[in-house]
Amino acid sequence: AIQAAWLAKLWKGEMPAIGDKSAMEAEVEATKEWKRSWMPETAARASLVLLHQTHYHDRLLKDMGLSNRRKGFNVVAEMFAPYTPVDYKGVIGA
Repeated sequence: AIQAAWLAKLWKGEMPAIGDKSAMEAEVEATKEWKRSWMPETAARASLVLLHQTHYHDRLLKDMGLSNRRKGFNVVAEMFAPYTPVDYKGVIGA
């Protein structure tokens, strides 16, 4: 749903500027390097998508101009509690 909200904003022209092509390509390369720096070298590495899902959701929220901190003012929960669907309440239609 977050990805759909991101795409809808993009198509409506409601996205803040997200950078030029070379900056985006550099960010993709930096992200790939980061992922490869700590993930085990296995043929099934792509199947470990859940390890990157929060980071991906954070990027989509930031692109849409929304806060990626979904636990409010609870810093402890933000650091240690898993995100659940209720944490993203209000993102759709934002």
